[in-house]
Amino acid sequence: MTGVVLNPSAGGGRAGRRWPEMEPALRRVFPNIEIRVTAGRGEATRLARELLNRGAATIIAVGGDGTANEVANAGPPCLGVLPVGSAGDFARTLGAPRDWRAGIEWLGRARPVPIDAAQATFTALDGTRQTRRFLNMASLALGGRAVRRTGMPYLAAALLELRRPCPEIHLAVDGSEYLGSLLHVAVGNGRTQGAGMRVCPRAEVDDGWLDITAIGPVSLFDVAMNLRKLYSGALLGHRKVLYWRGRLIRAESQAPVAVELDGEPAGFLPLEIRVEPSALRVLCA
Repeated sequence: MTGVVLNPSAGGGRAGRRWPEMEPALRRVFPNIEIRVTAGRGEATRLARELLNRGAATIIAVGGDGTANEVANAGPPCLGVLPVGSAGDFARTLGAPRDWRAGIEWLGRARPVPIDAAQATFTALDGTRQTRRFLNMASLALGGRAVRRTGMPYLAAALLELRRPCPEIHLAVDGSEYLGSLLHVAVGNGRTQGAGMRVCPRAEVDDGWLDITAIGPVSLFDVAMNLRKLYSGALLGHRKVLYWRGRLIRAESQAPVAVELDGEPAGFLPLEIRVEPSALRVLCA
């Protein structure tokens, strides 16, 4: 049996509106499916576990990056992704089509392949220490704040956050340490965030490493002049950009610095991230 977890709110409600067309198309490719529908943030993990207890060998997340993240945190034997969210960066990493019809056909041809994941331990919004898996990207400072501006494209939200002062952050990547004022820090298993920004352009999801890109204080003018580099993958050549590869990343600050995982608000520093080599199987054509 194949499980399906649908987030009808994904893509500004597009997933729910398209579901009457999507469901029969999905059943033609996966005749033996059982469907669960989320009613709020965080529920996809519980519903995925319910499907696992029912005997699902594969669970397909229908929604955005946050839906895929929540399903992955249930620990399915195999994860499928049908992207209908606003960003779709993890699906982009896998090479999944953005059109849902093509995406269903792509899933029908796909086979399970192993990829890395990462475990992040952070201070949650309720003040407790929590550990969660992420698939594509974790970011802090500007990225952690931008995702809290709900209903707004990531780039627009990030530009609004540029006016805030940059916190001083202590980063430790394996044996290397850095202390300084940073605008944005991204820890990538995948390459893009914010609907295609190539902030970790050298990352690979199956190499056993995480890529870390840190951006120092820059002006709005500097961002405007280098916006093409952000999408082309040439960002690492900028004078205010630092880059590492590592398996264990720690970040802390005296200031309250926000953290996001796969495009969803998570909490605050201190943060510890460990790579999980070949921890997850995903459907990939």
